[in-house]
Amino acid sequence: MTRDETAEYFGVSLGTLNNWSKSGVLVPINFGGRVYYTRDEIQAKLRLAS
Repeated sequence: MTRDETAEYFGVSLGTLNNWSKSGVLVPINFGGRVYYTRDEIQAKLRLAS
């Protein structure tokens, strides 16, 4: 998922998503100059939070 899609999915701003990436909450994948997050990682984080 793109940064925008991931932020919308969690209902947070891009700034919050960037903070999560810097602190290791979510680990981004950089590909072709773009930042992505895997659905598996996002779902794993949601399971841990619940």
